Amino acid sequence: MLAENNLLRKKLASYQALESTLLKTEEKLKKVNRTLKTLQLCNEILIHEKEEARLLKDICEIIVQIGGYRMAWIGFAEENEEKSIKIVTYSGFEE
Repeated sequence: MLAENNLLRKKLASYQALESTLLKTEEKLKKVNRTLKTLQLCNEILIHEKEEARLLKDICEIIVQIGGYRMAWIGFAEENEEKSIKIVTYSGFEE
């Protein structure tokens, strides 16, 4: 009886470890799928959008809404002494 209980406990612990691993793998897979969906939608916009400003805005919105990021922005490097960046569009978190 004691040996059976020990065997059952070991099997239960093994199943719990397996379940934990499966849950972690499922979360990673969801993240990868979300990233792939984000990339797919951004690629579609690159192909179809003709206006640069709308293209950049849409990409930021997809990154936030589909990709799950809090904020996305796009900027262009300025050719000045400070080497500053001019933000041309953004989406997401605002304070």
